[in-house]
Amino acid sequence: MLDINTISFLGFALLILGLSISAFLDLKVNSLMTNYWRGSLVLIAAGYTFFAAAPFVDKFLLTCANTSIFAAAVTLGFLFRRWRIKISIQLKTISICAVLIFFFLFEYARIHGTFQIRVALIMSALSVCVIWHIYELIRLQKNEPSFFGRLLVFFSFLSLVFYWIRIFAVTRGSDPTHIDLFSESVISFGTRWGVMAADVLTFIAINGYYMEKSWSSEKKALSSELIAANKINALNEELINSEHLNRELSLVLLEKNRLLTSLSSSVKSSRAGIMASTFVHEINQSLTAIRLNAEFLVAVVDKPPDDPFLKNNLNYLLKDVDKISEIIESVKRVFHNNHTDFKDVNLLSIVKSGVELVKDECELKNIDLTLKVDSQLFVNGNESQLEMVVLNLLNNAIDSLDTFDGKRSIVITSSQVDGTIELSVEDSGVGVSSELHERIFDLFRTTKNDGMGFGLWLSRAVMDNHRGGLFLDKNFSDGARFVLEFRSNVD
Repeated sequence: MLDINTISFLGFALLILGLSISAFLDLKVNSLMTNYWRGSLVLIAAGYTFFAAAPFVDKFLLTCANTSIFAAAVTLGFLFRRWRIKISIQLKTISICAVLIFFFLFEYARIHGTFQIRVALIMSALSVCVIWHIYELIRLQKNEPSFFGRLLVFFSFLSLVFYWIRIFAVTRGSDPTHIDLFSESVISFGTRWGVMAADVLTFIAINGYYMEKSWSSEKKALSSELIAANKINALNEELINSEHLNRELSLVLLEKNRLLTSLSSSVKSSRAGIMASTFVHEINQSLTAIRLNAEFLVAVVDKPPDDPFLKNNLNYLLKDVDKISEIIESVKRVFHNNHTDFKDVNLLSIVKSGVELVKDECELKNIDLTLKVDSQLFVNGNESQLEMVVLNLLNNAIDSLDTFDGKRSIVITSSQVDGTIELSVEDSGVGVSSELHERIFDLFRTTKNDGMGFGLWLSRAVMDNHRGGLFLDKNFSDGARFVLEFRSNVD
């Protein structure tokens, strides 16, 4: 019987120690597992170990064993109460005193009392503790209902039932008064196993309760993270939508600017065409009138003379010739300005004005536009006329790149050598054929399907009026290069 008891006590001690592994591994991780839980595990394991060692060491270890079991029950009461509220100092003090009193009472009963008295003492003390456990657990269930909480209440009631059955079996049995823990009857032995099994089930339920609480905490944390992730995803979607709307708005604004720029560019670049069309129209009208009058005179030359009639027709011819002269004089006034209205203008400012009108079109057509113009260069002239010249050269360069498949680029460069300022506009397009080198600046000479052949002629006329020049660099082989030449000091 001694061997069976020793093995059973050691077995239950090892089982309790196995349950305590997770509690001590979780020491720095999970604050749910308080030291009350760890303390109760150590005390109950120590109690069973003392029971196993008592027959071989000293009977005093029975007092230590029962006191450890009672202290473990008190510590469990602290644990259940701590799940609900904070433990007061007064309660801790009273509990420590109760454990000490129990120690001395049990030691006295071990020396002077019987086995029945010792069993009744420990079972009664444990019953009081379990009733306290049940009270705390029921209060806890009202606030935080859980499966393992209800299971703990059930196992506590089961422990209480086994405690009372053991008291009844030991105190009401026919065993002699000299029996002890290691020589009790089979019935008493069975009740002790039931008590220890109920204790182990209680500890397993506590471990399950902690797992349930940990899972609940993890679930709440995961839910919070999921909610946060959903909010972040929603914000990201809103941000993406905002960026998409901003891009669309930017494209709309860019398109608006392109339309305005194109309109402005068209207005400026079409001035020369409108002027040329007006001149041609007026001259054609006068020439038509002259031809009609001349044909009429030829028709009547063989008829009897009518002096007043001939005189009138000749006067008409003279008026038409005078009208053509006036038109030509008007053209001369355009291209032969009075130099008193010239002023020093910044060359970079002139170039930027033209570039500003074509930069969106260059971006749209993937044309790389590069400026290498010295900001300190000034020329003397009419700013608006010079802007028209630069804009005309830029438009010609863009047109030449429309059908070009290679790298598209326009480079505007300035230089100053020996009192002469040069501004070159070069493109990487197909260039100007050698057949057109000598005639590119002729009036009505054009390579465009819808051109009038007026832009380069007018631009050269403007530069001549500014005592400068406009010429094509015939040695440039990587496209077309037009050069504006200014004198540094204009008299």
